[in-house]
Amino acid sequence: MDEGCGITEDSLKTIFNRYAEVNCRDPDNQNDYSNLLGSKLGLYISRKLCEKMRGQIRAYSRAGIGSVFTFCVPTKSAENVS
Repeated sequence: MDEGCGITEDSLKTIFNRYAEVNCRDPDNQNDYSNLLGSKLGLYISRKLCEKMRGQIRAYSRAGIGSVFTFCVPTKSAENVS
């Protein structure tokens, strides 16, 4: 569980896009997260990797609370691995 500023429902639609960013202010302690540095490619790359492995990545979030990210990829059982 990420305990950052959370992501609004509208922003959840685009966070896996290239260069997507979410600017927010933590309502409890007024931390400003809008100046965080980074390439804005991490979630985009994560999505692409999951897709290459025939999987999915999802995000669940509540603004002001935090976010949860999950991913699923298909695997083979041990008896089918050579």
